[in-house]
Amino acid sequence: MQVLIGKKKFLFLIFLFFFFTTYQNNKKNDLYIFKIEKVNFIGDINFEENIKDDIIRFLIQKNLYNISINELSKFFDKSRWLKNFSVKRKYPNQIDLFIIEYKPIAVLKKKDRFFLVNEDFKLSDKNIKTNNTLDLIIVTGKYENKYFKNIYKKIVDNKIFSRIKELHLLNLGRLDLYLKNNIHIKMGYYDIEKQIKILEIMLSQNQNLTYIDLRNENTVIVK
Repeated sequence: MQVLIGKKKFLFLIFLFFFFTTYQNNKKNDLYIFKIEKVNFIGDINFEENIKDDIIRFLIQKNLYNISINELSKFFDKSRWLKNFSVKRKYPNQIDLFIIEYKPIAVLKKKDRFFLVNEDFKLSDKNIKTNNTLDLIIVTGKYENKYFKNIYKKIVDNKIFSRIKELHLLNLGRLDLYLKNNIHIKMGYYDIEKQIKILEIMLSQNQNLTYIDLRNENTVIVK
């Protein structure tokens, strides 16, 4: 009886050995089969190339089953353009990264160079060749995130916004506007929303203006 028990125990141990050996081999095969060989970015327009390169290096040869989204997010968080992203695995060896970007809202001009500003009011390092193909306001002067955000939010919902060609950020918190029909507007250092209302009234009453000066509150100079 003891001999039979010993044989059963021996056979059981052999079974366990083959079971775990087979399991480990299958696991290794799965890891080998599902290694990432191609990373596809979808929806990227202004997403930074250097960050894409870092993401590719991070993902290549990793297993599709073992991707750490938290680790991957650290790369995406470096982008000034990313609003959101999602991941889709394409078996056996590809991964799709769907990117939702902030939209560009303005172009900052520095001498002869142009840089995009997005709707999160972040300034891109990306230098674009020209603004001719983009229907965006050109901004000049010293760009400060909070200052421009404050101005933009106060004018974007007004009728005059679509007519603005350039916005010049000047010293002491003042700004000048240039409309698409070449009207030059000097804004004052007081309530912007009040000035916008005055502008809209002036422009609706006179189509031949070339110059409007609102620098002094309650006084309007026109030409």
